[in-house]
Amino acid sequence: MKWSIHKWSLPFLLLVVIASSAYVWGQLGASTIRGTITDPSGAAVGGATVTVTNLETNLSRKQTTQANGSYSFGLIPPGDYKVEIEAAGFRKNVVQRVHALVGNTAEISQALQVGEVQQTVLVDTSMSEVQVNTEDATLGNNIENQQILELPLNNRNVQDLLTLQPAVTKEGYVAGARSDQSNITLDGVDINDAESNAFGGNVLRLNAEAIAEFRVETVNSNANEGRSSAAQVNLVSKTGTNNWHGALFEFYRGTLFRANDWFNNKDRVPVAPLVRNTFGGALGGPIVKNKAFFFYSVESMREATSTPVTRVVPLANLGQGTIRYSYCVDPSCTTTAVNSLNLAQNQQVYSATGINSAALAALFGAAQKYQANDNSVGDGLNTGGFRFNATTPQHLNSHYARFDFTPTHDQTLFVRANAIIDHSTGAQWLPDTKAPSLWSHPFGIAAGHTWTIGPNMVNNIRYGFTRQAFTTSGDSTGNDISFRFVFQPNGQLHDVSRVTPVHNITDDVSWTHGKHVFQYGFNFRAVSNGRVSFANAFDNAVTNPSFYLGAGDHVSSAFQDFLTANNLPGGVNGLDGAGITAVQNAGTAVIGRFSQYTANFTFDQNGKLLPAGTASSRNFATQAYEGYFMDSWKFRPHLTFTLGLRYSLERPVYETNGFEVQPTVPLSTYFQQRLNAAAQGTNFTAPIVVGRSGPVNGGKPMYNWDKNNFQPRVAVAWSPNFSSGFLHSLFGNAGTSVVRGGFAMLNDYYGEALAVDWDLNNTLGFTSNFTTPANTYDTQNCATCSGLAPSFTGFNQGVRGLPNVVVPGNLQFPLQQPLDFGERIETSVDSGLVAPTEYTWNFTFEREVAKSTKLTVSYIGRMGRNLLARRDVTAFNNVKDPKSGMDWYTAGTMLEKLRQQGVSTANVAAIPFFENLFPAGMASIMNNSFGLDPVCGGGNPGFVPTWTNTQVFYAMQSRTPSNPCAFFAGNDWTDTQALVDQVLSSIGAPTRFMQAQYGALSAWSTIGNSAYNGLTVSLRQRLRSLSLDFNYTFSHSLDDASGLQTAGGFGSAFIVNPINQNSWYGSSDFDVRQQINASAVWQVPFGKGQAFLNQPNRLVQSLVGGWQISTIYRFNTGLPVGAMPYDDARWATNWNVQANVTPTSAITTCPNRSNTPKLFGGCDLKSIYQSFRNAYPGETGPRNYLREPAYMNADMGLSKAFEMPWNEKQKLQLRWDVFNVANYQPFGAVDLSRSGFGVARDPKLRNLNPPANWANFTAIQGQPRVMQVALRYSF
Repeated sequence: MKWSIHKWSLPFLLLVVIASSAYVWGQLGASTIRGTITDPSGAAVGGATVTVTNLETNLSRKQTTQANGSYSFGLIPPGDYKVEIEAAGFRKNVVQRVHALVGNTAEISQALQVGEVQQTVLVDTSMSEVQVNTEDATLGNNIENQQILELPLNNRNVQDLLTLQPAVTKEGYVAGARSDQSNITLDGVDINDAESNAFGGNVLRLNAEAIAEFRVETVNSNANEGRSSAAQVNLVSKTGTNNWHGALFEFYRGTLFRANDWFNNKDRVPVAPLVRNTFGGALGGPIVKNKAFFFYSVESMREATSTPVTRVVPLANLGQGTIRYSYCVDPSCTTTAVNSLNLAQNQQVYSATGINSAALAALFGAAQKYQANDNSVGDGLNTGGFRFNATTPQHLNSHYARFDFTPTHDQTLFVRANAIIDHSTGAQWLPDTKAPSLWSHPFGIAAGHTWTIGPNMVNNIRYGFTRQAFTTSGDSTGNDISFRFVFQPNGQLHDVSRVTPVHNITDDVSWTHGKHVFQYGFNFRAVSNGRVSFANAFDNAVTNPSFYLGAGDHVSSAFQDFLTANNLPGGVNGLDGAGITAVQNAGTAVIGRFSQYTANFTFDQNGKLLPAGTASSRNFATQAYEGYFMDSWKFRPHLTFTLGLRYSLERPVYETNGFEVQPTVPLSTYFQQRLNAAAQGTNFTAPIVVGRSGPVNGGKPMYNWDKNNFQPRVAVAWSPNFSSGFLHSLFGNAGTSVVRGGFAMLNDYYGEALAVDWDLNNTLGFTSNFTTPANTYDTQNCATCSGLAPSFTGFNQGVRGLPNVVVPGNLQFPLQQPLDFGERIETSVDSGLVAPTEYTWNFTFEREVAKSTKLTVSYIGRMGRNLLARRDVTAFNNVKDPKSGMDWYTAGTMLEKLRQQGVSTANVAAIPFFENLFPAGMASIMNNSFGLDPVCGGGNPGFVPTWTNTQVFYAMQSRTPSNPCAFFAGNDWTDTQALVDQVLSSIGAPTRFMQAQYGALSAWSTIGNSAYNGLTVSLRQRLRSLSLDFNYTFSHSLDDASGLQTAGGFGSAFIVNPINQNSWYGSSDFDVRQQINASAVWQVPFGKGQAFLNQPNRLVQSLVGGWQISTIYRFNTGLPVGAMPYDDARWATNWNVQANVTPTSAITTCPNRSNTPKLFGGCDLKSIYQSFRNAYPGETGPRNYLREPAYMNADMGLSKAFEMPWNEKQKLQLRWDVFNVANYQPFGAVDLSRSGFGVARDPKLRNLNPPANWANFTAIQGQPRVMQVALRYSF
């Protein structure tokens, strides 16, 4: 019998999950107070009555100690408590002001004194959050209310505090886990972005006045916490109390309070204007004393400001048809110079294509309108940078309300509501383009019920509804036309709106039995992710040198030939590296023909084609069922074991209206079939077919169910109790130190982002497209090309009427791309996904080193397997010759090494791989079947017929005196592979390299690996006047892909060579070797209640009392540069992504801060540039070995609080905050364009100079100094 869940019934679901005792998420924002009661001799006192009472609401709970003297109050609201212990024959103990922190256990063990119960012993422990953790292996810190309110927070954003933890980078990566794997709950309810799960992108913006405290657990959370593998963040909102309390505040910033950006100063762009007002208030108190309470807060921000923007624009000469170029003055190219060809000359250079007058007019207009004023981007010859301040106003509003009710002594209820109404304007692409805007209006509600079932059992159930809703208005409402590397008229952003409601139900039971505290529960989530998107509603076209046959080499070679033929400057010694790239980009622009264009098509659910400009509407849904059981076992008074098992079952994401397709064969299976065939010397080229999928269509799910997500957790904590000697000196008194460790197995969260990405970018299905394959067009006569590319006529021109575009009819499934060796570049999802798995372990020594001061030293390990990553499942084969045993990578590398030495084709010896695998006489086959240009090289009719197959392969990449007809530009070996396969296919011979439908098909797969090792040191101090946190981390994170689920098809999640995946394994994109973060709030010890001048004199108090200094400090060594130097316009290994170049000697960065700051500006730039060699076939080049400059930032606040003369509990605080006190602006982003970080062919052999913008810094890390002043009234 088959059973499938298409709809869910809430009552039925509740019965199922309660009966199965499944999972609770996070500890529900709750705390625990536990301990052991003994007599003076240390013997257990069973039957003692222990009562805990909340000091603010008078909520109390009571239980009797077990026979071993233990007690445990689980699932209590965080806050300050009084603990009372009574037993016959003993005096009553009252422990005052026990601070129970969220996600923490407060250990309150007491030795009773013999006496009458009427006699009371008062114990003022002033329990603080620095208490040593003697319970489990979790690592993480609590941030309490004073820190939230008093630390200098930019934008008053509580999320800025989440990263003040050991092993957490400022970008939100946690102990080697990716930043989209943290789990954030508010009052135990999910507030994550269900699609991206981006760190800091939670749905409900956190209002500083509304958050009471929070805890961040970074490693080895217990089984009662989870959903994903990184940090578990438990936030607790403020509640009303028996006393009225509240606040009013106003924060102000102005232009005079802001320093300018370094690059703005350099380019004499004035500081961006700024007027910001952040204001609001809060009020809480009793509705019915001891019974019902409320709390409300509102925070609004109004900002009028601008954001620095830099764009690449054409220079005036280009708009006039003049191309400037740099050339070698001498044969060794030790000296270069600049010259130009005018419009008339360029018309001769590009006589085959002509110069497009419409393109010139567009470029001229852009050059006049946006006159270059920046040299951090652009080549400085034909393009430059245009820097300006874009107006980016914001209107933000956050509302929060909560009601708490205690109907009986053993039951409590709460209801919370959040509403956000934000309007933000993004930066314009250019000053006169439409500014994108965002209207965000999420809201959330949560309700919870806690029931003390009996003295030793508590149940807590919660429901949350969080609805994300936003509309992004783009800057484009039509087709997008651009000149790649030269000019783009807008940001090409199209409208999108999203509504994502998430229902979340959790239940948790805590049961104390003897030495055990058992917990079990469930968590259910239902996600519905609806979006309306215009991303595929319009078409696009671009003049792209990389899409021309030869990747732009024919553009620059025609230019070079003209210089040589006319004995012009550069004609003898040639263009230098910068000149080649500049000419390719500029020449392609003035030719003004679209070498690349895409027509997008949208269909309804019946497969009917919709008109152009129609948005796509989708709703991706899923449900998740999670459960756990755990036992905290007090095996001995000083030895605790925490054992748990968690299980997670998540339904594969599905589209509720049937807009869903998938390949009929899992792409992991298809990829393996290609590998197997290549190992036998053949090419597996069966077509990839796409069919309907999903429950609405009666098909398979988008990816497989994974029902094996069992996640064990083990922890042990030993608190030594040595009474004397060296060990006592080392470990201190009982309960003041602990040695603890643990292991956890976790799974990553995934699904929604993959479904959205697949829907938006799939070209076969309900949104599809036609894109011209690379090499379709050339700029010279080409027998196999599709004629000349269509001309640019204007920025609003149509695309669907361009050559080769076929407007489809209604969809007829199954669908497939034709087997035409069309070199398509597309994306997909492997249906064989499994849940990514992370293994974490840690070993910790923790000790109270002084009063209210705790030192924690930890080793942290992490290993990731089956992580999400993208790979090209149709990657060109590393085919193996069965006769010689040699594979393509070996044979091709032999040729590439010869090419990089400049060896003549005539001197290349035969290699068995080429002679065995390919038909004899490849030279004649290529000449006859492919039809090389017969006038190439002054009449040489193609390849020499007597050449060996090896020489033919070599000749296609190497222009030498014996081979003037080099087809491609150096090490562009994938073009050679594609061309050979196309020729073999045309004569009916077996192909060897390409999949016939795709040049590259990047598919999400669960194939990634990672490792992390870290040492962390934390010092926490909580004194009467000082709150101090200091965290240091020394670590190394490695992986073979670091990208998040939102990464593009060929971006940071892409493994360049999946056939040799390990070659891409290296330092993670987010790897930081050393980092420090620290925060402090210091009440200056003068005035009333302080160590100095403690007197009631109001004048003295008003002058010297109430001063406070607060600070946040961050430092980290440099992150890897956004990309490594790469082959600028050649593809040695992957059809779509260039390989990194390889250093031939040790390379270290040496940044400078001159007028044109560069990553290597303090070194011999030419020597660095020539220290790289181009990639060999199959090679990817080293990853993440170059680092940005280190980052450092200090924020500080100074405040003065005045007590109101009519009530000392009412205070007025004046405050001054400075962010980036030193105005330290380390450089960060580097120009990653072809001329910015690409390396030309054979830089050492040709003695090339780097382009003018090579390795340029383009932005700072962080932000310039900014200050704010504030006024806050509280009571």
